[in-house]
Amino acid sequence: MAGIEPRSIGVSILRRSSLVIELARKLKEQERLDKEVIVQLLTAAPEPLWKWLKDECVISTLFEHGMTSFTIAFNERPFGSIEDVRNKIVLLQRAWVGVVEIDLDNDPESHRVGVRFKAIF
Repeated sequence: MAGIEPRSIGVSILRRSSLVIELARKLKEQERLDKEVIVQLLTAAPEPLWKWLKDECVISTLFEHGMTSFTIAFNERPFGSIEDVRNKIVLLQRAWVGVVEIDLDNDPESHRVGVRFKAIF
């Protein structure tokens, strides 16, 4: 046919196939790197918060959506009073500085407070 490159369909199929293979390889490598970062984030966090971070899927949600938020009730494990919540969140802020931005409501309700996590891009 005039004007159509010979083997153009076959070449396109081969290129797309190689792109899919390359993307799969790069995704596998990124998942490996993500697992390393997850371990680093957990180990950098204050130990009393490890279970809470896992149970609430804080880190996995950050990797999926880049942000998440929670309402923390006082005297709910691993948190005690509002001061305890603030102290633990401040420690977490310091541990994750430059990686995750963490905001705590300045005006909490009488028995709970909101906390927001946002990945830093």
